[in-house]
Amino acid sequence: MKKKKILLIVRRHVGEIDFILPLLYRLKNNFEIITIFSDQYSYESLLNSKELYFLWKKICSKYFIVNNQKKIIYKAIFKILTVIENKTSIQNNLKLFLLKKIFEFDFFLKKFELNINDINLIFTPIVNQTSLPYLIKCLSKKSKLIKFSESTWIFPNKEENKIVYDNNRSFIDDHTDLYLLTNNNFNYYLGNKINRELKKKILYTGFFKYENFWIKKINKLKNNQKTKKKIIVIATRGPNNLALRLSSFMYIIESIIKSVKKMKNIKIIFKIHPNKIQDEIDIIKEITLRNNFKSFILSTNHPINLAVDAQVCICINTSVCIDFLYAKKSVIEFFDAKKEKKNSPGVMFNVKKNMWVSNFENYKLVNNVKNDEEFNYQFKRHLKNKSKLNKLNFKILKKINSKSFDSLKLSNYLKNIQY
Repeated sequence: MKKKKILLIVRRHVGEIDFILPLLYRLKNNFEIITIFSDQYSYESLLNSKELYFLWKKICSKYFIVNNQKKIIYKAIFKILTVIENKTSIQNNLKLFLLKKIFEFDFFLKKFELNINDINLIFTPIVNQTSLPYLIKCLSKKSKLIKFSESTWIFPNKEENKIVYDNNRSFIDDHTDLYLLTNNNFNYYLGNKINRELKKKILYTGFFKYENFWIKKINKLKNNQKTKKKIIVIATRGPNNLALRLSSFMYIIESIIKSVKKMKNIKIIFKIHPNKIQDEIDIIKEITLRNNFKSFILSTNHPINLAVDAQVCICINTSVCIDFLYAKKSVIEFFDAKKEKKNSPGVMFNVKKNMWVSNFENYKLVNNVKNDEEFNYQFKRHLKNKSKLNKLNFKILKKINSKSFDSLKLSNYLKNIQY
């Protein structure tokens, strides 16, 4: 019997695959899975993640990388047409022709000997606003478009950060059949514009990647650290115009390096963000060189596996802290929300404290520090206790990750849909 087809569209980086892969793994016996990468970088981001690349290859033997450089002229014409018409509809023949050229779609179908009606399910991140998913929906009315939230951020609600919601766009559209959302990012992605019809399209899933069966698969691919040194893992978030100033990032990295240098027999592993911003890497190398600190490496391995051997886990306002918590390690977060811009989804206003805090600090998931003196204290304490996770962290974590559909229940639901 011919297998049904799933098309996974990866827009930016491996974080998207990290989120949805456990569900696809459960569907692999009933569906053939094909991946489209929006560009070479999004594919290389997966390639650099050893564990996820291995697991992805087990369920996906066919993939396609869109070559954006060759399609600049088609993109320009399409943009002009959109501006002239002042709408984003792709129903007319000329737009369909241009989109097929932009995404090399006819070539893609021919390469894998596919008919457009062979595609049953399309998975893509909710923030993917490119026209490829909609092109397929226009050409194949039978296809179901499923958008997933991708991020493991714990977003504030509108009362906790009105600035974010005032500046945030809604990701609702008329083409999507199902939205897979974790409870905590519900309002952020849909902009509080919830009506009865939209509610029917929403399934709450929690985080598939933290289900026990998946963590076990990740752990089996772990490399044993062959070192007698104490390992410190730091999950970085590079400087940008939204969440973290350049001066803040440099201060945090330098403070950590100076504190670690005072200790003996320590090795730092910098877990680089999936976006792998070169500025972030260059700054780390510059500061370690300036401080004559050589006992470090840059890593793109899975954070859960990196955390297993760590004496101390440190984050810079990144959702990787939740990966560390699921590795049963407590986390130091080095971040001062008061000093950063408030239109970032990573901060919220805590009414009881009457101050801006990070989301993770607000939910008591991390030991937040704001300067080098606070960091030195927490670092020594964690080094002594080997960052063991306390019960309070885990209870809060389970509450945040509550769900209606886990990957098993959702996979059974998707298998039984009539296509």
